Amino acid sequence: MTASRNDLSDRRRIGAALAGIASAALLVTAVPMTAQGREPFATWYYVICWYSLITMLDAVCVLSGRRSFILHRPLVFGAVLFWSAVIWFFFEAVNFRLANWYYIYVTDVPWIRTTAVFLAFGTVLPALFLLEKVLEEARLFSRVTCPPLVLGRRGSRIVTAAGAFCMIFPLVLPRYGFPLVWIGLALLPAPLNRRRLSRSLLGDLETGRPARLLRILTAGLICGLIWEFLNFFAVIRWIYTVPFFEDLKWFEMPPLGFLGFPPFAVECFVVYGTLVALGLAPAAGRIRRKEEAAPFRPATAAAAWLLAAAGSAAVLQGMLFCNIDSMTPRLSGLGLPDPVLGVARQEGIENAFQLEEALENPVFSEVLSRKGVDLDEVEGLVGLATFRGIGVKHASALFRAGIRCRDDLRECDAEELARVLGTIETERDSVSPARVRVWIRAAGAIERPGRLSE
Repeated sequence: MTASRNDLSDRRRIGAALAGIASAALLVTAVPMTAQGREPFATWYYVICWYSLITMLDAVCVLSGRRSFILHRPLVFGAVLFWSAVIWFFFEAVNFRLANWYYIYVTDVPWIRTTAVFLAFGTVLPALFLLEKVLEEARLFSRVTCPPLVLGRRGSRIVTAAGAFCMIFPLVLPRYGFPLVWIGLALLPAPLNRRRLSRSLLGDLETGRPARLLRILTAGLICGLIWEFLNFFAVIRWIYTVPFFEDLKWFEMPPLGFLGFPPFAVECFVVYGTLVALGLAPAAGRIRRKEEAAPFRPATAAAAWLLAAAGSAAVLQGMLFCNIDSMTPRLSGLGLPDPVLGVARQEGIENAFQLEEALENPVFSEVLSRKGVDLDEVEGLVGLATFRGIGVKHASALFRAGIRCRDDLRECDAEELARVLGTIETERDSVSPARVRVWIRAAGAIERPGRLSE
C-alpha cells in the first residue's frame, strides 16, 4: 500500500513537472509572438499567459507535496474562476465613474470578446491564491509576530464604517478619492468574516499572527508586477489615466500605482472569504466557514449566482461605452480609397496592423502608386489607427480635424483637440482629454502646445 502511494505521488510530481515546463514554454513563446501580432496569441495573449502562470504555480504546489488545486478540486477551481471574474467586473463598474483605465484594440467579435474577458478576469483569484500557497510553502514570514490587535465591538463598527467610506467617497469625488477603492473592500466585510469564518485575516491579527496577511500583500505586489509587465507587450491592453500621475509610468502604470496591488490582493481574499461565509462560494485553501455559521439557502445562493452572472454581463456591455476605447482596427471603417481596399482584399489584409506592415513592402506600395493612391495620406491614416490605441473611429475623426499623421499630434493641445473631436464624433464615440493626452505624450508633445482650428 505504501509503495502504491509512493508511486502515485511520484507520478503526480512527474506530471506536475511536465505541466510546469510546458506552461513555461508557452509563456515564453507568447510574449514575442504577441509583439509580432501573431494569432492566436495577439487575441488570447492575456488568457494564454495567465493560465500558463497559474498552471506553473499549481505545479510548484504539487512538487512541494500539496495536491493539485486544478485537478484535485476542479469544481472549486471553476467556482473561484467565476467569482474572480465577478469581483473584477465590480471594479470595472466602479471605473465607469473613476475613468482610471481603459482598454484598446479589443477584439470586435462578440463571442470571442465575451469569452476572453470572462476567462481573463477569472485568473485574478487563482493566481493570488496559488502564489500565496507557494509563499507559504517557502515559509515566508512564518516566524513574524505582532502585538495582538484589540478591536472589540466598537472597533469592528469603525472598520466597517471606514470600509463603507472608502467605497463611497471615490464615487462622490473620483479625482481625489480613487486610491481608497483599493482599500474599501478589505475593510467593509472584515468583521463579518471574523464572525463566520474559521480563520480570517482580522482574526489572525487579533492573535498576533500577521504571516498570512504579509504573504497576501507580497503576492499582490508580485502579481501586479507580472500583470503590468505582460500588459506592456500586449496588443489588446489597458492604459491608465490616473489623475495627477499621467507623466511618469513604469510599463503602463504610474510608479505609485504599484502600491495599490498589495491591498487589492487583500480585498480579493476578504471578498472571497465573505462569499464563503455566506455559503455562496466553496471553501478554498484555509478560507472555510464555521460549522455554526448558517449559509444562505440553496435557492437564495442559486439566485445570487444568477444575479452575479447577469450583473457581470451587464457590466461587460457597459465597458463597451466607458472602458473600451478602441477595437480591432478594421479597414472598412477607416475611409480608405477603394483601390486600397481592393488590393487589401486580394492580399487577405483585414486590419490596419496588417496594412501598416504591408505598406513597408516596396512592391505593395508600388502597386498602390500605380493605381493613383496617395501613399502619404494612406500611411498617415493607417499610422494613426495603429498608434497608442487610437483605433479606427478616432483616427477617422482626427483626419477630418486636420491631423494627418502621428507627428501632427505633437502640436496639439489635449483639451482643445478633445473638444474638436467632440464636434465630429458621436456622443458615444467622444474621447476624454485624458485619453488624448496619452496620444500626444506618445507622439512626443512639445512644451508649448499649438492651437487647433476647426
